[in-house]
Amino acid sequence: MNLFRLHNNPAELKGSDIIPAIMILKLTDNREEIMAETGEILDTEMIEYMKGMTPNEKVEEYILTGTYTSALIIAYAGHVLKRRWPEGEEVIKDDAYEARRYAMMFNFRFKAAEPYIMERPEQAYYYAEDIIEGRWKEAEPYIKKSERVWPEYCERWGIEE
Repeated sequence: MNLFRLHNNPAELKGSDIIPAIMILKLTDNREEIMAETGEILDTEMIEYMKGMTPNEKVEEYILTGTYTSALIIAYAGHVLKRRWPEGEEVIKDDAYEARRYAMMFNFRFKAAEPYIMERPEQAYYYAEDIIEGRWKEAEPYIKKSERVWPEYCERWGIEE
């Protein structure tokens, strides 16, 4: 699929400061329509495109201010920068699912995101298992709210209820 055709004015994308095709999705308001129409998974395409990119300030600006920011931050940090991205962390910290994925990608305890992660029982359970690698007592009152993950959490960490 040629993502450049999705842009309103592809001519703007020529020259030395081409915005990669991945950013075109950020400039379209009808991403879901495009996905339904093409039947393609654009996130996978975006990640594949990012694997060949080099760090670029213009791209970073678009990622940090765009519509599909969290997933793009993770892909950009992981596949382009290949390191943690503090500017991106500030943006995704309140997205429990993406913050947990980001913490897993770089194998670190994402302290700034923990208040948001713990509020989502399933994300808190997986964060405890994958990142903390043990009980996460501060999050247990939230994890208890899930009839699905609380029993798994108790069994995993030997909690008698």
